[in-house]
Amino acid sequence: MYKAVLRFPICMYPVGLIKRSYPNSEVYITPTKKEVDELLKLKVECIALDATTRLRPKQGLQTIINYIRTISPETIIMGDCATYEDVLCCNQLGLDLIGTTLRGYTVESRGMNNLQDNYAFIQ
Repeated sequence: MYKAVLRFPICMYPVGLIKRSYPNSEVYITPTKKEVDELLKLKVECIALDATTRLRPKQGLQTIINYIRTISPETIIMGDCATYEDVLCCNQLGLDLIGTTLRGYTVESRGMNNLQDNYAFIQ
């Protein structure tokens, strides 16, 4: 009988985000360039952005992604999603990671969660 132990390298990135509310938007996870600049000063390896289709307080999602890619191309960008449409948008925008922690917290996903239908949303 043979026994084998397989080891895989694990890549772990501390994810930086700033939760800040603005009066004209429901987006609060790293909502503007201002929060991005604050995170970059901390030298985080990964920045999480609200990647839902909701109205942002200042700059659009594409603008913020382009901003990060221009001034800090090595920074990993994570899009936090609530719906399948958000995931598709993240894919089109070329984000590096996709999170689903906003599922159930937006008007579009209210009452939904990642456990439904045997984890279908995250598969």
